[in-house]
Amino acid sequence: MLQLAPPRHYDTAMPRNHREPKRPPRGRAMAEPRATRNEPDAASAMQATLRPLRPMLRDDSPVPFLMHISSMMHHMSAKAGPKEIEKVVDGLIAAPYAESTAALTAITALTTDGALRERIAASLAGRRHMVPVWLRHLSEAMAGSEVCVAANPGMVAGHLLFEVKFAGGKRVTFMVYTVADPPGAVLDAFPVAMPLEPFMVIFAVEA
Repeated sequence: MLQLAPPRHYDTAMPRNHREPKRPPRGRAMAEPRATRNEPDAASAMQATLRPLRPMLRDDSPVPFLMHISSMMHHMSAKAGPKEIEKVVDGLIAAPYAESTAALTAITALTTDGALRERIAASLAGRRHMVPVWLRHLSEAMAGSEVCVAANPGMVAGHLLFEVKFAGGKRVTFMVYTVADPPGAVLDAFPVAMPLEPFMVIFAVEA
């Protein structure tokens, strides 16, 4: 007759000095390092800054692009002075894109800082991006000799209308509002994306 051996008993209790490794609480993700969670990616930030320039460069008129760049320079200068503009230029120099090349080209023509112009010129010398003809020769833009004056009673003493011609045949009209007191003081000014002659026709009809 087959006899079975009595079952053996094994001690499965953990030793008293044994400790299980700590585990993160369930349902809570591990925290990411603050540096990667809070600091924006510099390349992505620059791309976002340059993205609005693309349709402006394709526009038939220089006005949208130049208004954007000049407004940016004015804002930066008013915010923190020349140092802030230099910081923006450093970011544009580090970005090897056609839009940054266009922005640097415009800043070169608009700034009065000779040292900044030299830095930008050295950076642009190694770039091969194509920019519009009017932008490449922006410093050659000339105001026309014809100035139209339209009297306006009241607070505004008059409108001065003149044309600026860019390389490649682009023409833009500028309207300047002057006040009577003090005489000749400028109240406001803005560009119009069309030549002087057709704008004068529209202005005469609406006046």
